[in-house]
Amino acid sequence: MKKTWVLFLCMSLLLFGCKFVKKDMTVEQDQVQYIGIEDVIDKIDHKDTFVLIVTRKHCPYCESLLEMIDQTKANHKTMIYVVVMQDDTKEQLLNDSEKLKKYLDEASITPQYYYIKDGEVVSREKGFTKTYPDRFWYWIKENNIEE
Repeated sequence: MKKTWVLFLCMSLLLFGCKFVKKDMTVEQDQVQYIGIEDVIDKIDHKDTFVLIVTRKHCPYCESLLEMIDQTKANHKTMIYVVVMQDDTKEQLLNDSEKLKKYLDEASITPQYYYIKDGEVVSREKGFTKTYPDRFWYWIKENNIEE
């Protein structure tokens, strides 16, 4: 009889443990959200506070930055919004850059990240290097964005 209870208890712990891990993974996946240029403009116009990364579709530095964030986001609490400018043609890139130009300085230089507080750019940083891959998280810490 005791063996049955011990087995039941162990199985219960395993089942609850799996559900807990799955819940954490969902939180991590929602930490980075891709939005469109119009959504960025709406968030700024509505005086939202958020972290924004501006990338381009064919930018290897952007890909590396996003890959690093994906690998390290579990250690952080910051919600990150990512907008991807289309750069299949110069016209597409120019069009996307022009839309953002009114709100963000040098958005066409990617990757670029912005801390926007109450609809105003408070801080921005650009670039990604493999020699200093956690520069983005240092910038987050430096600007007291993470609680």
